[in-house]
Amino acid sequence: MSINRSSSPKERVLAIGGDLIDLVEPYLAESPLQVERVVDGRTAILLARKMRYEHLVVGFPLPDMGLAVFVDCLRRVDSASPTARLLMVTDDEHMAAAEAYRDEGFIAEALSVEMAPEELAHHLTNFMKTAPRVSARLDVRVLEVGGEDAEPIIGQTVDFSESGLLMRSERCLVRGTKLRFELIGEAGREPVVGTAVVVRSARVDVEGITGMGIRFGSFEGDGRTRLAVRIRGLLAEFVG
Repeated sequence: MSINRSSSPKERVLAIGGDLIDLVEPYLAESPLQVERVVDGRTAILLARKMRYEHLVVGFPLPDMGLAVFVDCLRRVDSASPTARLLMVTDDEHMAAAEAYRDEGFIAEALSVEMAPEELAHHLTNFMKTAPRVSARLDVRVLEVGGEDAEPIIGQTVDFSESGLLMRSERCLVRGTKLRFELIGEAGREPVVGTAVVVRSARVDVEGITGMGIRFGSFEGDGRTRLAVRIRGLLAEFVG
């Protein structure tokens, strides 16, 4: 069932569940994004393998499977939505369990349908805001945490945002690998340095490259601010 139809949606949202999703559907209907809905986890997995969704709004607990099984299926290499962010929608009884689950940073938040309506609206709106992503070529160097004796992987960004990047590289590391990264700009610019985690491998059949996607964790010094300024400068150039 389509909750909101947009003539040219930039991003897709998949809402999964029954009664809990019914309670937040009025808020989803106000979203400018394309929102679709299914009632169970198995149907959601089938859709997410074929179609790309940026956000999943998941009623917790799911009616037909455990959350860990659902997430493992979603993150498979044959999924079209391996980096979709999850918002857990639950009730006060299950809130602690929902908040305790972690998926390498992709579960952005858990909320209870028993909170005040204005809080629900605020959380849902914030969840479906995404960091601007720019297509630009910067050199990037990554090294597995704890693998100081290993050769660093040198690559080049395909695109990046304040939350992570997709890099072109000959060698890839497995999903979940913790990294130290250096994002290198033009001569004279100080590299942006920090920690990250591998969240997916690039799909040659979809993106035409070998490489990997990483999600940023912490930054050294003012790295996060400098990255944000750089992105906004590139966006201004693109807009003209």
